[in-house]
Amino acid sequence: MENSLDAKSTSINVLVKEGGLKLLQIQDNGHGIKREDMDIVCERFTTSKMQEFEDLRQIATFGFRGEALASISHVAHVTITSKTAEQPVAYKGRYADGILVPARPGASADPTPCAGKTGTQITVEDLFYNVVTRRRALRNPNDEWKRIHDVISRYAVHFSGVSFTLKKHGETAASIHTQVDASVIDNIRILYGPDVSRELLRVEKHDPGLQFKLDGYVTNANYSKKVGNFILFINHRLVESPNIKKAVEGIYADYLPKNTHPFIYLSLEMAPQNVDVNVHPTKRQVHFLREDTVVETIQKALETTLHGSNSSRTFYPSTTPLPGMSRLTPIRNEDIDLEPVRRTGEKRKTIDGEPDTPASPAPQHRVRSDVQSQTLDGFVTRQVVSQSPSQSIEGTSRPSKRPHIDQGFEPVLLTSIQNIISGFEGNSHYGLSEVFKNHTFVGCVNNRYAVIQHRTKLYLCNIQIVSREFLYQEGVHGFSRFLKIRFADAVPISYMLRLALDDPQNGWVEADGPKEDIIDYIVNVFKSRAPMLREYFMMDVDEEGNLCTLPQVIPDLVPNMDYLPDLLLALGGCDWQDEQKCFESVLRELANFFVIGGRTALDAATDQLPAPTATTATAAALNGNGSDGNGALVSVPESALTPTPVEIEGDEEAQAKDIKDTEQLLFPTIRLRRFCVPKEFSNNGTVVQLACLDNLYKIFERC
Repeated sequence: MENSLDAKSTSINVLVKEGGLKLLQIQDNGHGIKREDMDIVCERFTTSKMQEFEDLRQIATFGFRGEALASISHVAHVTITSKTAEQPVAYKGRYADGILVPARPGASADPTPCAGKTGTQITVEDLFYNVVTRRRALRNPNDEWKRIHDVISRYAVHFSGVSFTLKKHGETAASIHTQVDASVIDNIRILYGPDVSRELLRVEKHDPGLQFKLDGYVTNANYSKKVGNFILFINHRLVESPNIKKAVEGIYADYLPKNTHPFIYLSLEMAPQNVDVNVHPTKRQVHFLREDTVVETIQKALETTLHGSNSSRTFYPSTTPLPGMSRLTPIRNEDIDLEPVRRTGEKRKTIDGEPDTPASPAPQHRVRSDVQSQTLDGFVTRQVVSQSPSQSIEGTSRPSKRPHIDQGFEPVLLTSIQNIISGFEGNSHYGLSEVFKNHTFVGCVNNRYAVIQHRTKLYLCNIQIVSREFLYQEGVHGFSRFLKIRFADAVPISYMLRLALDDPQNGWVEADGPKEDIIDYIVNVFKSRAPMLREYFMMDVDEEGNLCTLPQVIPDLVPNMDYLPDLLLALGGCDWQDEQKCFESVLRELANFFVIGGRTALDAATDQLPAPTATTATAAALNGNGSDGNGALVSVPESALTPTPVEIEGDEEAQAKDIKDTEQLLFPTIRLRRFCVPKEFSNNGTVVQLACLDNLYKIFERC
């Protein structure tokens, strides 16, 4: 690998089998080896790094002895394939005991031409095949693999302009892979984790008098591990220096807990004539002039850096999951306790029907909650949001604190609605459905997240995603039986559409066609579909194209009317030809209109990309004149119908209304209705288990 770096390689790939004992292959894109040098490349004391004897006084390369390849060829089968930029082809040679050997008996030992890229590939097979004692000393391939991994990681940190790849033979994924254009911090983050990279401090020192330059990164006082990392390069050579290491750890003893260590990466550049790299058989250690003075200077520079960063400490939330929970581990049915809940002190009945003594479960299994208990919001003062007087709700009285909702659903006889219900029931996660059915509401973190409890476990829920799916299912179950929200004055649909098209977030461009054509098309759609909209969705559209009423998906929930233009624009792009697709798309848009928890284009807990804008969907349906060229309306996929939502998290009044709707409407209604929680919620971050009482007891028992 060091020879590859001497050859100015920008990409080094290492392939390992059985810890390098069976196979060790290194491939680079460096200068390559000339054809005339292939005959002597494995002979002792052969090197291309030095031209004359005086070069020994200022060595600036890794290799200079000419012993590495010669030594390996005596204890392994070595194959070298190399090509220079000037050669038309690559040449391959096989070596044993320092000389070329034929590939098979009777064949020529000369290097053979072959196809290949510029650079060199060295393959070492059956290491120590002829030294049994040495081979037996390397019994554990895993230990050798760890050593290889550690060495390449250190070189990858220092040589940030070189791409390093380390892979096990037979595996598709690489254990180490860095990019050519990555920085030192990027490579540290990839190789040693973000816990290290976010705590790094830059250390720099230049001393012309001592003729040395220090550059590196060290962790601050926030980071400490039982096993530390000390990476030291002197003149770009990985070495060990007990004196420098001892001095550095002595400084950190004043900042870190006892028996813990930091992460240290230091790079020293000195005049080559001041460094003796030939004092150790494996070049692991080096000596340099005025070592004590240099070490003292390094110590002072590091102490100054740490002292300036110790004015405050930063504590990050732990990313290590508690036992039994993980943000990335899907919530399984077997992880959820589905047994009936018995509250603390609840009496059981005997066979004779007489009350038994109160149950006394183990402390770690005791459910310490009650649906009538005070929630976290009792300790927080919220701003009360009043309902807008510009609209009234038919069929409802003054909003109550807790909505009165029927337990059951009236059957809907339409086959398309039955198919939609069967679809989300078939995709239901049974365990999470039970969690929402029998949950205890704890409180809102903010207008985006809420915490609920189910038996001895706490869950964090994304309000926006949960409410959108629940409102959609409520719309399906309440199909054609909605309450009405009646406007005091009829709303002109054309005016609302013009507002929506003028909004840059809806994505209208000139290629979609003139705005007036889009508006006329959508208004005509609403007029022609007015009877269906009135019967199934409680949306009254008069002959002049004015909207008089809207459906109310769940009682007492009033949407933000600022998004009415977006709703009408999105409905204009629905598939009005296929019955089931029409119902699905309209109900999805209504759910998005009533959604609680803010309207954002991309939720942080999901990995979904923003959907195409409503303007694009409508323009696709229009295709200039409202047809596909054959007189038939164009069918637009549902995925293209969701409008780009608008972020309102900065609106304090809207946030307060979201929290109020979540506490008083959404979760109380979910407990009373049949909510089929999609399976995706268990693994996409919509519902995350925060804590489990059983496992917390295990942790405290070990303390």
